[in-house]
Amino acid sequence: IGQLSEARTSNLQEKLKHYLDLERKSADFASKAEQLYVWLEGVSDLMADPIVVISSTAVQDMLTALAGIQKQQADRNELYDEADALASELVENGISDLSTVSEYTMKQVTVKWKGVAGRVEGRKRELNMEMIKQSHHERLRQDWAKKAAEFVEWVEGQKRAVTNAEGELEDKLQVVQTKYNERDIGASKLVQLGELNQLLVDAHLTDLSKHTEHTMQTLIVQNDQLNAMLKNKIRLLEAQIASKKMTELTPEQLQEFKVTFAHFDCDGDNKLSIPEFKAGCQGLGIDLTNGELAQCVDDEGFVHFEQFIQFMVTKTQIRDTFDEVKQ
Repeated sequence: IGQLSEARTSNLQEKLKHYLDLERKSADFASKAEQLYVWLEGVSDLMADPIVVISSTAVQDMLTALAGIQKQQADRNELYDEADALASELVENGISDLSTVSEYTMKQVTVKWKGVAGRVEGRKRELNMEMIKQSHHERLRQDWAKKAAEFVEWVEGQKRAVTNAEGELEDKLQVVQTKYNERDIGASKLVQLGELNQLLVDAHLTDLSKHTEHTMQTLIVQNDQLNAMLKNKIRLLEAQIASKKMTELTPEQLQEFKVTFAHFDCDGDNKLSIPEFKAGCQGLGIDLTNGELAQCVDDEGFVHFEQFIQFMVTKTQIRDTFDEVKQ
């Protein structure tokens, strides 16, 4: 009996030791499984966030963070293997339902583990695509800034050419008229800038402050101001030239100009409409350009006597004009 009691005691002690070991391993598994699952859950949520960036630098930061997650998972490989080994040992010892000893089972951890590994690769592909997109956007911004700066420099160059024009009034007028006739160049440049601006709008790239201070609207304003300045300069120079020539007119010649003007003024309202002015110039053999017409008419579309004289003395010989009108 004594010997049987001693054997039973030894057996019970072995079983107690075994169960205590299983209890320790269960607690160890529960701890490791929790560490893994909480970390996996956190990075899964992080990689589920939408990619909302406005620069390639931001994308690179996200790629760097993703590489950090990949390294962290690699660093946890040993912890994962230990949890997996503990789970297998517990199952072999009759604990088939690990949820009885741990909040998270090995199956749950494994699904999450593989999901994170796959999500890392998927996220990397998404970020690489976003990098291509943001690099394209950056080239658009840089291209806009470059072309906008070139346009502004062209406008300033036109202004400098007018400001630095030398020689007689007629020489200066020729320079200004040449620059005014180049306004189609500015219009063409604006069309190209408009197309590029539309690409920016379509890509929702409206904030270009880090690249340039210029916007499509400011460039249009600068172009309009240039054309207005050139037009006013032409009018001023023509007025100066006409004024100089008008000082040579005798009272008789001035009277004959009035007669000529009255001859063109078919409706007698003391101003020439565009059709009246064109018809008169055509009768004198003057090929009137649209630019010249625009410089002669006022805001309401009429040519007054002063502008008429200024135009005529720069385009015709006075005596010939009178003779042609009489004919």
